[in-house]
Formats: sequence, C-alpha cells, structure tokens
Amino acid sequence: MKKFLSALLVTCLLTGCGGSNVSSTSSEYSSLSSQEQPTEYNNPVWEPVLADPSIIRGEDGVFYAYGTSDTARWGTDYGLKYVPVLSSVDLVHWEFRNSAFPKAKDTPSWGTMGAGIWAPDIVKIGDKYLLYYSLSTWGDADPGIGVATSDSPLGPFTDQGKLFLSSEIGVANSIDPSVFVDDGHVYMAWGSFVGIYLVELTSDGLGLLNGVEYQSSHKILLAGDD
Repeated sequence: MKKFLSALLVTCLLTGCGGSNVSSTSSEYSSLSSQEQPTEYNNPVWEPVLADPSIIRGEDGVFYAYGTSDTARWGTDYGLKYVPVLSSVDLVHWEFRNSAFPKAKDTPSWGTMGAGIWAPDIVKIGDKYLLYYSLSTWGDADPGIGVATSDSPLGPFTDQGKLFLSSEIGVANSIDPSVFVDDGHVYMAWGSFVGIYLVELTSDGLGLLNGVEYQSSHKILLAGDD
C-alpha cells in the first residue's frame, strides 16, 4: 500500500508511453512558455513495467523514478534490474538510467534467502538520498524494511541494512515503506492488509528513534484493526 503519489505514478507509468528522449536539460525545458509545453500525451508513458514506483525531483530539476526489482526490457537491454531508475524532465518522457543496486553483490542480503527488493521509497535528508525498500519473498513469514544511501539520485546506492524485521516490530507482513519529514522529525508509515502503522526515525533517517524495541511498543496504528 504505497502513498498517494505512488498510486498516482502507477497510473502514469504503468498505463502510460514509451519513448524516451531526455537529451534536453531541465533548464531548457523550464524556459519553454506555457503555450509551448506539452499538454497532451499518449499512454503508456513507460513500458513494460515499473511496479510500486516512487518519484523525487533532483537538485538538477530532473524527476527520478524508482521501482520494484524486475526482469523486463529496458530500452535495448533485457534483464533483471535491482530497483530500476528512470529519469524525466516532464513526467511524460522517461528514460531508463541504471539500477539503484548495479549488481547482485550490491543488493541487501540481511533478510529471507532469495528475497526481492520491493516497493522502494525515495527521500532526501540533508545531502543524502535515502532509498527505503521492502525485502521479501512471496508469502514471506518475516519480511522487513531497510534503507540504502547515495550522494546522487542516480546512485549507486549503498545498503545501510535493516530498520526492522516484521517479527521485531510486531507487525506481520511489514512491507511498503513511505517516509516523510515534518518539522524536523522523520517518520515512516508502512504495512499491508494487516494494517498501516507509523514510527519515528532518527533525524538522519537511518534508524528507529530510541531503537526497535521502543518503536515496537510506541508505534501508531493509522488504519486497520489493532
């Protein structure tokens, strides 16, 4: 269950069109008058797949989108990408750029053996880009959520390890993180069909404030049955 922006992006990306040419810079695009900027587009804006997407706008004005690891055709290349990263200057024309984790050896390995990297969520805290992710298999008895960091929205991202496993936080099927900053505090909402919960993270976004035991007993139920 991703945040509303992710749901909106799913409509754009998974129903929308291919063709990607982002050779023009964001400043060139921004200089266009409102009459010159495109007002129509054809769906799908990207294909064949970018599941569970999350978007951020970089300091360069370019939009970057991140999706669940998948095997698909990425332009002229076919294969498995560990969190594919796309870029766009207008949210309509997208280009595959690279993977957040370039190779299998770079991917998180702290969860269930064979777990995939699902439902990424991207935020910037300070001068770092933080990529939160679910680490899970289908029907995983104990999935968890972790975080990776990079100096650039294009990565590569370095895994910083888990925030928690489902068993540690006391919420079954803990997946689909969504992180936001409010008045200097960093919060993460997450969950699935068992409920949506909220915890506070450390100010750098890399851990749970006061540790996992404290947050396990102080987490807030946002939706669902307790």
